[in-house]
Amino acid sequence: MRNYKIFFIASVIFALLAAALAAYGYNSVAGMVPVVVSSTNIAPDEVVTGKNVIVGRTPRGALQGDTIRNINQIAGTAAKGYIPQGTVLRKSMFQPIDSAGVPAKLSLLDGRVAVAVSADIYTTVGNSLKAQNTVSVRASKEGTTRELIKEATVLAVPEKSGSKGAVILAVTPVEADAILSARSAGESLAMHLNPAAGGDKS
Repeated sequence: MRNYKIFFIASVIFALLAAALAAYGYNSVAGMVPVVVSSTNIAPDEVVTGKNVIVGRTPRGALQGDTIRNINQIAGTAAKGYIPQGTVLRKSMFQPIDSAGVPAKLSLLDGRVAVAVSADIYTTVGNSLKAQNTVSVRASKEGTTRELIKEATVLAVPEKSGSKGAVILAVTPVEADAILSARSAGESLAMHLNPAAGGDKS
């Protein structure tokens, strides 16, 4: 019985060594190299994090000119489109967050939600608003005006000046409710453009 146990243990060790040698041999022959792979399905405009990408390996011959070899190469970017789990990632699949859609931009603003306000001459500040501007929001009715929001970040504006669409703002959930309540009460909304960073806000 003792000899049988020794033989069994030796067989297991031999099998593990054989598997390790086989893997090493395959990697050597195929020229396996590290690459970045999607560890989950990545949605359009989803920002790259340590939770949705991992380092994997692929044959050197399968590399493309823009295959991502290091996670740092796509730090601060968001997916252009849907990327299935297990995809070997390429630079062409991503874009800077500033060029991405509202979900990507919103991900940088903790505790904020997106709310849409109909675009007109008052809510676009005479068609001068741009993404990343900050504005205050005011509501008016029957000659009475009140400030709803002191500072909100503009996430998106209509692509063409004067076109129908919406101004998308990043606000707190409470501020979003204030805008919805004002609209329900028939109040007119207007934006006031805040000074650029470093400007005099007094």
